[in-house]
Amino acid sequence: MKLFNFKNPRHLQILKEELNRAKMLLEYNEAEEWKKMPDKLRRVALMSADTEMGKDFAEEYVDANWLDIPDTITNRIKLSDFALPKKISKSALASWIETNRSKLGDGVLYRGTATHKTSDVIRFLREGNPSQYYMAEVIACILKRGIPMNFRELEDTFTPSANTPFIPTQSDPYKTVSGRPSRGGWTGD
Repeated sequence: MKLFNFKNPRHLQILKEELNRAKMLLEYNEAEEWKKMPDKLRRVALMSADTEMGKDFAEEYVDANWLDIPDTITNRIKLSDFALPKKISKSALASWIETNRSKLGDGVLYRGTATHKTSDVIRFLREGNPSQYYMAEVIACILKRGIPMNFRELEDTFTPSANTPFIPTQSDPYKTVSGRPSRGGWTGD
């Protein structure tokens, strides 16, 4: 019996998952993850260190570098629980909020430069163009309420493949988007 068969799709899937896990472990650096986190998520992570002193830790160390925070605090924080995926899927986050709406309620979910109720956040995630920072802030607000999330469900895993159709923006370089010939013509430069 072969240990690994390249023709078996299940074996290839297992290999892919294990390689992704190994890559994540090799690239994981707590100090870098801490720098990437928005302030709200840092506060939630610091408050998780201790139920009584968490708010004090959050106020004192939210702007500090990870290596400047005392080891007695960092040893209590499992930072991987707060490390967001590199790219968050806005549709996956909107679906998660919609599914867990009963836990979140209909009140204010996010307070930033604007105040958004739960329905406003869902609408913006579905119809707008939210930044990764905005989505991280929304996640931090959810975590602050004590509602756990599985970040793997929120990861944007879309990668163009060979089957993804290529749609050219303009097929004929001599014509403009309207279909008429351009005035100057195409020089090939």
